[in-house]
Amino acid sequence: MNDPTYNGAFNFNDGVSQSGEYAYDKNGNLTKDLNKKISSIKYNFLNLPSSITYSTGKSATYIYDASGMKLQTSYKASSSATAQPTDYCGNMIYENNVLKQILIDGGYITFNGSTPVYHYYLQDHQGNNRVVCNASGTVEQVNHYYPFGGLYGQSTNGDTQRFKYNGKELDRMHGLDLYDYGARHYDAAIGRFTTVDPLAEKYYSISPYAYCGNDPINCIDPSGMKWENPKDSLALANDIQNTISRLEKNNTKNGEKLKNRDRMSSKKIARLEGRIAENNERIGNLKKSADDVKLLGDDMNHVYAIEKIGGGKHHVVQKEGKVYIETSSTALTIHEMTHISQSLSHGGLNFDENGLLKNVGATLRMKSDMEIEAYQRQYSYDLSFPGNASSLSGINYMSVGNITDDGVRVYPFIHQYYMNQQKQMRINKKMGF
Repeated sequence: MNDPTYNGAFNFNDGVSQSGEYAYDKNGNLTKDLNKKISSIKYNFLNLPSSITYSTGKSATYIYDASGMKLQTSYKASSSATAQPTDYCGNMIYENNVLKQILIDGGYITFNGSTPVYHYYLQDHQGNNRVVCNASGTVEQVNHYYPFGGLYGQSTNGDTQRFKYNGKELDRMHGLDLYDYGARHYDAAIGRFTTVDPLAEKYYSISPYAYCGNDPINCIDPSGMKWENPKDSLALANDIQNTISRLEKNNTKNGEKLKNRDRMSSKKIARLEGRIAENNERIGNLKKSADDVKLLGDDMNHVYAIEKIGGGKHHVVQKEGKVYIETSSTALTIHEMTHISQSLSHGGLNFDENGLLKNVGATLRMKSDMEIEAYQRQYSYDLSFPGNASSLSGINYMSVGNITDDGVRVYPFIHQYYMNQQKQMRINKKMGF
């Protein structure tokens, strides 16, 4: 089958018509694709391709570090041809031992002699590079995508730079047409990865080769291991804003009632004023949580993901190169997001040997205050609190220190701080302070 009319567009080329056009090894890795004239693919112990051999005599070899980070790709146009290497040194890319590109946030740098030339990406909501322009605003490349990442024929100057769908590198050498997602390679023409998902056991109902659970409109897959919904942060921000709007509406209603205070008892006036004051404090906390959503989105050092877990559990854990906020509710997501914000404002995120985020408080009081703040933010969203409190002021050293799980104190350090505080108050009172 011939290539499509539009040069550079993606399609499936039915190159052969025979049984056994594809083959896989015992780990589920694709080892043969005769439609692309691939006669053999060999893999390393991380199930990453180490070499690809074509029936035409062409070939490609790959070198990685121990963690699976790609260090070099080398291409040969025939079995006797000289290899053409591409080396990856951090954010620098060398071709045939010459520095060709330096990747930067939002674009890349090339060189005109020794003069650096800056190029910038215009991306859509999924991180797809749609337009590339230079510093003067001249458009250098345009990319249009099918839902699963294939390029439209209307795309222009495809060779200008290789980072396209989801910002991933597209390898088109020798007709390979695979995106490199780090953990796996992805064939956008058929919407499938070439190897099994390393986290396939988390998704029993979905093919281990499927891209984003077959939902590329709503989801992305940053690493080839775990698909995520980029709308999660937007949904969280909207939930917070909706709660703020509801509280403001309640305050307006209560304020209208207070205009007739001369017909009310002092007890009812105090109750309405107390509700307005409490709502204002909740609104202030929620606005801080809204700022935290933006803070995490602007953090260029980490990739965050929200993951729902059961059992009322909540924590922040670093794994697979990302920071996961694992909770069972929106309120608990706000709680854990508060801890991330606290850490970022005190020097950065710190994780223990299990990958769990550590409390960055330098003193017992700081640690206690940070936990209380997180519970107050949580309570501000939906009045949820696992201890004994019915107001923001009730979330304090005593109530948080007394939270238990199966009869065991969850925050013994807060309870200890509270007990020390009470002891000091008794001493001060005895001494007449």
